[in-house]
Amino acid sequence: MKSVTEFSNAFDIYWNNISSNQAPGLDLYEKSSFLTKAQNELVKNYFDPNSKGNSLGKGFDESAIRQMDFSNLLESIEKAPTNDIPVIDHRAKVYELPTNVFIIINEEIALKGGITSYTETTYYTWNGDSWLGSTSIAEDATIKGTVSSVSELPKTELTVGDIYAVAISINNSTTLATRQIIPISFQEYMRLMSKPFNEPLKRQAWRLMTKGGTANKIEIVLPSTDLTKYPIRNYVIRYVRKPKPIILTDLSDYGDLTIEGQSSASMCELNESTHDAIIQRAVELAKVAWAGDANDIQTTVTSGQRSE
Repeated sequence: MKSVTEFSNAFDIYWNNISSNQAPGLDLYEKSSFLTKAQNELVKNYFDPNSKGNSLGKGFDESAIRQMDFSNLLESIEKAPTNDIPVIDHRAKVYELPTNVFIIINEEIALKGGITSYTETTYYTWNGDSWLGSTSIAEDATIKGTVSSVSELPKTELTVGDIYAVAISINNSTTLATRQIIPISFQEYMRLMSKPFNEPLKRQAWRLMTKGGTANKIEIVLPSTDLTKYPIRNYVIRYVRKPKPIILTDLSDYGDLTIEGQSSASMCELNESTHDAIIQRAVELAKVAWAGDANDIQTTVTSGQRSE
């Protein structure tokens, strides 16, 4: 994994070579900006097999190399619907997307039955120095008290052998079925709504972007039979999160400057196999910016020609 110093030094080497030592020097903030832009470009290009920047011609699902490139950024989460009223389709449930979503890999709705509630009890015995937990105790043992979490166990006025029960309430529901989500455009939605059967096909659900205020939100429309059969309908998303910016130094030295809202030095989160491509692309972007005109014949690297 390259350090911020290695990123900076490598950038300088490429920069001096591509500009024949004629371009002005760049400070750490400028280099950080170009590196972050190059990193974001690379993630998008590598995900799309048809991108000019995808030298393998294979996307995330088509290559072990690509999956390794994204391995540090993969996330998944299950979310319950919000209480928001849908704007587009009255049958829909509204869900809030994670704030760090960059590219969605796949998504589905987990349909569940009613919630089953039960209590899970663990017994803790004081040994003079600490609490020792066990799922069972002797039939004739005396329980001095019951608390709802380990943090609530007493810490004073204890005698060796004192037993307390930690009873935790568990709410559980079992996934009974799943529905694959089909993202549709508003134009496609209007076309489908004009048909006699104006709802998703069996085992499918529609996804529409909707009004979200400060958060990105979606509306999920399920077949009508699912709405009556399954009381719990959770949204499961697997995605590539947005990588943190590459910042080569603490930006407090430059005043109030930030990159994507961050100012502290941070290394590249992507697999090390992508680092050289990011640096080279960052230098190309810097070259185009310095030349002032992407179509200038003096620009040796055009903005449309990706190196990664």
